[in-house]
Amino acid sequence: MRKIIIKIVLFFAVVVAASVNAQDTKIESVEYVSQPSPGIMQVRATGYGKKTEACIEEAEKNAFRSLLFRGVAGSPVSSPLIPGDVIGTNMDHKTQAFFDDEVYKKFITHITQFSKKERTKFGKRVVMDMNIDYKSLIAYFEQTGVIRKFGY
Repeated sequence: MRKIIIKIVLFFAVVVAASVNAQDTKIESVEYVSQPSPGIMQVRATGYGKKTEACIEEAEKNAFRSLLFRGVAGSPVSSPLIPGDVIGTNMDHKTQAFFDDEVYKKFITHITQFSKKERTKFGKRVVMDMNIDYKSLIAYFEQTGVIRKFGY
């Protein structure tokens, strides 16, 4: 009888521990919100950091990483702009420079904070709404030779 009670207590302890860990996980989500005008899409992205500025910068980068390498479900760019066969080639330095030199900021036409900053075990968390000029972004990567124009 004692062993059964110990097993039940351990089972509930594991279930409680798992639910606590699931609630406080770092989620780098990017979701499509709307298309305010042709060639522009509004996305909502999450960023984490020690300072608010770092959170905002990470949210911006997360939005562009999703657009470039995963696509954003339900948006005009639902498939990745940079196909998987390009990743790992000599084009990596061009996409890395895109983030390191903050070129991505040229394609953000409007940005606002969607939610107040929250404290998590990963630092502060901020959710940002931003408008991205995806048509110009596609043209930029076509001009730099990272992606090919449609039909070529």
